[in-house]
Amino acid sequence: MGYITARWARTHFPCNSHHSYLDTMSSSSHSLGRKRSRSDSVSENDYVDEAGDAVPSLPHSPPTPKRPRQRPDPRVASEADVHTHDPVTPKRPTKSHPEGGPKPTPMKSDVQSQLVASTQAYANTQVKSYIKRELKGHIMRDYPVVDFVRQVWGFDPSMIPRGKTGYNITLALLLAYRDSTYYKDNDQPRIYKPGERNSCIAFEKICRHLIELLEKNWREQHGRDVGSQPPTQHDGILCFLREITISGDYAKFKPDFGLILKVLLKRRMVDWSQLGVCGELKKTRKNFLQGISQDLIIDPNLLNKRMRSSVNSGPSGRDDSFASFPSQADDAMTHDAEPVNKKRKIGHKSVRGDNGKDAEQSSPADSAANSSSPPLGDSHARHDESENLTEYEVQILKYLNEILSHGFRHHSSGFLVDNQWISLWYADRYGAVKSRSFDWTMEPHYLLLMIAALHFAPPVKLGFSPFIAQSPAVSGLASTADAALVLPKASPLEGAEITTPLTFPLDITPSRRIFTAYGIVGRGTTVIPIKMAGNAVAAGIPQRSPDELVAKVSWQHLSRKEATHIRNIRAALKQSQYAEARSCLDHVVDMKYSFALPMEDPQLALPRALMRYMPSLLVKDMRYFNVLILEAYEPLEHIATAEEFKKVFRDTVRAHHWVWKEAGVLHRDISINNIMFRRTPDDSVAGVLCDWDLSDTKDSIGNPEDLTVPTKATIRVWMERKGRSKSSTQGTMSTLGAPLPKSEAVDADENEQEGDGPEARQRARYRTGTGPFMAVELMVSDTTPVHRYRFDLQSFYFLLCWFAAGHNPEKREIRRITSWLHKDLKTVGAQKMMFIQQEEVRVKIFENAHQNYYDLIYSWVESLTTNIIYPSITIWNDIRTQRARLAKAVVDGNTEMQGRIKKEISRKTVELEESVTFEKFMDALDE
Repeated sequence: MGYITARWARTHFPCNSHHSYLDTMSSSSHSLGRKRSRSDSVSENDYVDEAGDAVPSLPHSPPTPKRPRQRPDPRVASEADVHTHDPVTPKRPTKSHPEGGPKPTPMKSDVQSQLVASTQAYANTQVKSYIKRELKGHIMRDYPVVDFVRQVWGFDPSMIPRGKTGYNITLALLLAYRDSTYYKDNDQPRIYKPGERNSCIAFEKICRHLIELLEKNWREQHGRDVGSQPPTQHDGILCFLREITISGDYAKFKPDFGLILKVLLKRRMVDWSQLGVCGELKKTRKNFLQGISQDLIIDPNLLNKRMRSSVNSGPSGRDDSFASFPSQADDAMTHDAEPVNKKRKIGHKSVRGDNGKDAEQSSPADSAANSSSPPLGDSHARHDESENLTEYEVQILKYLNEILSHGFRHHSSGFLVDNQWISLWYADRYGAVKSRSFDWTMEPHYLLLMIAALHFAPPVKLGFSPFIAQSPAVSGLASTADAALVLPKASPLEGAEITTPLTFPLDITPSRRIFTAYGIVGRGTTVIPIKMAGNAVAAGIPQRSPDELVAKVSWQHLSRKEATHIRNIRAALKQSQYAEARSCLDHVVDMKYSFALPMEDPQLALPRALMRYMPSLLVKDMRYFNVLILEAYEPLEHIATAEEFKKVFRDTVRAHHWVWKEAGVLHRDISINNIMFRRTPDDSVAGVLCDWDLSDTKDSIGNPEDLTVPTKATIRVWMERKGRSKSSTQGTMSTLGAPLPKSEAVDADENEQEGDGPEARQRARYRTGTGPFMAVELMVSDTTPVHRYRFDLQSFYFLLCWFAAGHNPEKREIRRITSWLHKDLKTVGAQKMMFIQQEEVRVKIFENAHQNYYDLIYSWVESLTTNIIYPSITIWNDIRTQRARLAKAVVDGNTEMQGRIKKEISRKTVELEESVTFEKFMDALDE
């Protein structure tokens, strides 16, 4: 009975008799198959390190009593199959990025990417696994300490105050830290033990002591009285967070140290967005500072001797050519790329894999001396594979990740203390940078430099956006009270660029909060509620609701031009000769302004732009800072009835069609978060198609691949079955009729691209979209298909199924289909294939649907499946079978068979394109 069992249908549609298509399906049953809840605040006892540093995750769904089987939504599937939270996007495709070319961001990678959340917070083990995958190839190691401090925190060694008091660490403080331990009882992982507190408290006292000396020396140097305060640019303090509660939107854990506002220290409450920096301490040994009997004197002048000469640097202090430079600094910088099982030196430890074992003491100088790595640069970059990350490193990185995933941050930074060794850490949308580890008991001037930099650093150097202006009456690292977004200039939707600053007051309320995508690497999209006011209103830009605007901020890849696409789309629709096309202006996102800056622009104050070592990865993955001022819309969670959803769905499918027809732009990322709506004055709804950052034009997308050419991978399989050498593959390729160039003879493998120039590499094909909604062809094809219009229609279909299966209008939430959530695209594709082909899978998905959507499931979903989706998948599977047969014919040298198969593939290809069209799709919806 299609999507509903016969008993289900008889119960709820007793007067109807329906034709079943199960017989057709059973004969072809293949084996293939924005709303977020804020985490509860966490108290100090919810935190310890490593095995117990996160609140244990809850089951994926709470126990739910079974409902009577006579209901139309019987519990055949478990709650684990459909439950709350937004969709997960798999890791970037099974396709590697083109060698030497840009690495785009084809997959949505945000809060849901890679992670399967518990009902309250992401599990600690899941976060760590995510960090290792996300940062693979995105870590720069052993950056010079002085350069790190200067470029990240904007502090030069010459800025350390020089007074008559000088600097030291007292013997009592040294012994207290040496003799403390970092104790953890795995049997009771949620309780700080006295020894653990002692080590953190001892290090905190050392930091406070150095801060006091910095302020005293400043007063002496400047001739101020005892009561005067140094001109610090934030009212924060570095402290041990044992008594501090940290709240956030994702995982539940906190670092040992944080730079927070003094007023928040008194309140014992802080949000991740308010944390200036984070720090983590690991104390396991006492075998250092042996025989010490006096204070440790610190000479800041040693830092001046270690300073790097600025050779060939541009005005911004960075190398304009992105080249490498021989280091005259205090240490060497390398990119680690050893295999996981090979030992490598990190600071004082020799680590096997990432388990933190096999430690042996060594100095940073020894590590540098033993390294055979060439100086890092564009031609010598060696990227650290993140599987080599130690557990300690993963721990500090997960805290940097949390900071970047809250509020409006351009970057995050922190430090890792491992007994007497310290490394400094930095993270932005390109990846992470780790400084050279230094022994602060042997090189205390580096510890002084770190503390001074954190104490005097302006908020911008701690990662807070320079485009947020706070009220003069507000003091702090991060506050939305009376704050505003200030754009130095902006381009309106139409007309000349506005060169005077535009101010948009922030409009933060309990119902309008800042949303930041989860993760480090990628676009890092942040949506900020704002309102039109001041000179922005004076500019005369029309808007429907002055108090309902948002700023969409992201770090876009250079190849992505969302603002340009939106302008072109709206212009094409406005000028269209078709009234229906012009009416679709109401159903495409309405952009007021756009603003963009290149990564190296000094207005951004991005430390990455100042770093003179630019690995090849960064050059290939260049991004720009992008701000779009948009009309605010409501998410699909706020839909009240099935009729409202139908209206929104029709509006966006129709708008998508006319944009493709009139503007020649394909969206390529139809998903649950990219379809929104607004309420009109008469309280009806209008669907709006948003987020065009992955869209592309007809010319850029290119022509579809020739399916009458077998893939190289398939030919290799047949050759290996025949026991022939792989090296003879190319010779066999030429048997495809007339001799052809390799790029035309077979579809390229996933890691091969056509052409040699940067333009050819940039136009390489990638699988684009958000995993649960991507077309099956995109997910399970051996090679990457050209994105077709029908792929987006199939995404609309999966969105319809997702919404109908999980939306609860009373709770305003959409439960997710967890069988469509996996880091591997082909696994998700197989699950969706089974959903289309097997009734029992479909019944599982829909049996917990809200009763408001029974008719939607029975009519729209079944109609689309029966008339469009299932037939098209059947045709596509036939083509795949024929291509496999063609590959065998090529290997066998059977030219006659090749000709017959090619004709059949050509016929099926035309049939496939004609099976999924806008007209047929709308007919299936009774349009």
